[in-house]
Amino acid sequence: MDVDLSGARRVCSRALIFMRRVLGSFVALLILIEASGGTALQPTEYQIKAVFLYNFAKFTEWPESAFPTATSPICIGVLGDDPFDDNLELTVAGKQINNRPLIIKRFTGGRRFEPCHILFVSRSDKREWPRVLETLRGSATLTVGDGLDQFCQQGGMINLIMAEKKVRFEINQRSAESAGLKISSRLLKLGVAGESPRGRE
Repeated sequence: MDVDLSGARRVCSRALIFMRRVLGSFVALLILIEASGGTALQPTEYQIKAVFLYNFAKFTEWPESAFPTATSPICIGVLGDDPFDDNLELTVAGKQINNRPLIIKRFTGGRRFEPCHILFVSRSDKREWPRVLETLRGSATLTVGDGLDQFCQQGGMINLIMAEKKVRFEINQRSAESAGLKISSRLLKLGVAGESPRGRE
């Protein structure tokens, strides 16, 4: 007995298209939930920036000498007034990168900051940035500015900027490499080049 499979194929094709749409919507929802700290509400600027910092950690490779042991944590430091509230803790809670947990440290009130793997420089400390940069020379610290003027051009590595009401970032790859850091090409493709004048020569 001949069986007409064309109808079954059409049904399967429609089901496959439907499943792809559902999966795409589900992935988009997960991204939104992660960026908003666990809710499906519109994420705030610093909820999004907290997710950016986490992803910078995921797509940056530090030299082995930057960690005392194979399971030492990745430290994210915040220098100056903290605009994140508890969004950084919520973003990294329970997460690991290459078997390393993530911890948050805050350095305020002119306190001398301790070594960390990522240092977020808030707008309140923009005048201190040249001194901070000099202090960090020779250390494997990924420096991230909060929309600071000329941050990458002055030697910073990643600067979070707002463009068309969206969070974007510029990258000074040369500064990162000089500190022994390797930024993934996937991240470099998403960023805007922000080389220092010396880096453009």
